[in-house]
Amino acid sequence: MSKKLLSLFLALYSILNASQIEINALDINSSKYTLEASKDVISFANGSVINSRSAIYDKNSTSIMLDGNISILNYDTKNISATKIYLNSKENNSTYEDTFISTKEDYWLYSDRIEKDSSGYRLKKSILSSCSIKNPDWIMGFSRAYYDINNSTMDIYNAKIYVGEVPVLYFPYLSINTENKRKSGLLFPTINYNENDGFLYEQPIYIAPYLNWDLELNPQIRTKRSKGIYATLRFKDKINSSGSLRVGYFKDSDDYIEENNLKNSEHYGLQFLYNSSGTTSFGFRDGLYANITLLNDIDYINLQKNLLNSLSNSSTYIRESRVNYFLYSDDYYMGLYGRYFIDTRKVNNDDTIQELPTIHLHKNIDNLILDNLLYSVDLKSYNYYRKEGINAKKIDFIVPFIYSKSFLNDYLNIELSQNIYASKVFFSGIDDDKLSNYKYYSTYSKFKLSSDLTRVYNNYIHTIKPFIEYVKPNRKDESLIAYDNLLDEAKEIFTVDDIDEHIAFGLNQYLYNKSGKLIFYNRLTSYQYQLDKLGNIRYEIGYNGDKLSLYNSLIYSKDQKEISRSLTTFKYREPQYNLGLSYYYHNDFANTKTRSLNMNFSYDVNDYLDVYGGFNYDLEEGYNSQWRVGWNYDRGCWGIKGTIRQDIRPMLTNIGANSQKSTSLTFEFHIVPFGQISSGD
Repeated sequence: MSKKLLSLFLALYSILNASQIEINALDINSSKYTLEASKDVISFANGSVINSRSAIYDKNSTSIMLDGNISILNYDTKNISATKIYLNSKENNSTYEDTFISTKEDYWLYSDRIEKDSSGYRLKKSILSSCSIKNPDWIMGFSRAYYDINNSTMDIYNAKIYVGEVPVLYFPYLSINTENKRKSGLLFPTINYNENDGFLYEQPIYIAPYLNWDLELNPQIRTKRSKGIYATLRFKDKINSSGSLRVGYFKDSDDYIEENNLKNSEHYGLQFLYNSSGTTSFGFRDGLYANITLLNDIDYINLQKNLLNSLSNSSTYIRESRVNYFLYSDDYYMGLYGRYFIDTRKVNNDDTIQELPTIHLHKNIDNLILDNLLYSVDLKSYNYYRKEGINAKKIDFIVPFIYSKSFLNDYLNIELSQNIYASKVFFSGIDDDKLSNYKYYSTYSKFKLSSDLTRVYNNYIHTIKPFIEYVKPNRKDESLIAYDNLLDEAKEIFTVDDIDEHIAFGLNQYLYNKSGKLIFYNRLTSYQYQLDKLGNIRYEIGYNGDKLSLYNSLIYSKDQKEISRSLTTFKYREPQYNLGLSYYYHNDFANTKTRSLNMNFSYDVNDYLDVYGGFNYDLEEGYNSQWRVGWNYDRGCWGIKGTIRQDIRPMLTNIGANSQKSTSLTFEFHIVPFGQISSGD
């Protein structure tokens, strides 16, 4: 509930707590105990102007009785009308009869009787709405309510929501917080329909006992599957650190298992997110990032309404977990990383390669003797582990020495570098002694000429950055068995950075408007190797206008004389509609070719209704991998949103990895200011 509902009660509060009330009238009679005013009575209290037919002030009790056609105009445009108002500032209580309160945001309340004391407000039979006062789209009627000033909560009993004159929802009890503070209770449910799972009903239960953590329980029922529950704990343990922990369990019915030939009858898992940063006692800054997913199959993800942030999208079978700790200063960096993979297509992951842990030590770039002579150092240690198969420990050592100098009044930049790369791998889980001491060592030189040219026009800034680069390997030393001749099981663990001799040239240019916005850019880089390996051409171009945006990036293989990868996007924006198109192409010239077309649009039909939709079409396979169409009708005080969509959902069966075409119908209905009933996606 927003604070706007609270403002309805504050209007009454400001009158009761006025330090003094000034009364003016054409006829005022005073006695020993009372003061009576009539005929055009106007009172002033706390910036409010009060009109009434009569006013009686009791000098003993310091109470005021206002009667007859009362209207109150507040300085902040709240309006109040009533037939009778009784105010007693000494006892700190008041009574309002036949009261109508409205705000400039069209929030309004009518109540037969409102009683105010030091603890709160008691409302008798009342009507509430956020729609226009004349012919409102909806109203809420309730038999009684109590607003607690100390807890900022409003308890409503026997509430009915009417659309027009038709009752559509009934709540025997509602508890609402008027200051956006968390409070334990039931959240609005999720209702959904899916052709494979049937009707879904999910009832969130929210538990918030403390400010620094809360818990949400999400029991769910799917009529064609069965039932399950998810629980999410959110916490903030320090100023710069917070996290979430989710666990879930779902048990399928025997009929659903048999119909879909599922591998697992139970789907369960755990997800943990954590992000922390700070400063150590010895002056270094540090941070910890954790994103962990443990599950028994992919349906643990599919059965969630709202996904936690994950390193893998919901349609992939492979789930990645990562834990990173880093420590750094202006000169040094240390990182400790771990990556864990679960391939949900497998019965177990004993042969899945894990990276546990990786250690990274880095010396930031710094001067070496001369101002223009720079160097940096990287030392990385990898541990590749799996229960079944070849394991390896790998150490990489990388040191570049860079000399850079500008000439011709900074029009020409020259960069010379000598680079050292060394790698050593210790295998285990294999009997071949020659593989237990694999090593690779290389040095290479790089020469680069570049320029940075900028010209300022009246309305634009144009920048051109041409460059040419030559890389020459100097020395290469490898174990008796070269990397290319290793067992495939060993090569899938790691790679070596084998540098070939090549020359590359490129041209980058950028166009900015006078406010600094990037309007146009293109980047071209061409690599040329030996005659037997011609290399690639990389090109990227983009335009960002007020209404139109265009982008294309491609990689052209000079060896194959074909485009190997390309992405093209088109976006057009108008106040009434938006259109987006994208085309993706990838060819690895071996076994895989991908072509897909994506489209999204939205159109505002009128001030209340807009429609939207989109699809993702696989041109190579000739089918829609995903499509959706929907509408959003918003009247300001209420709205309804609906979507029909189809997705390809991965699943694990007894015959291996499979997928299921899933069509679903979702709705979202919201009433301002009470929130929404949603069916999710």
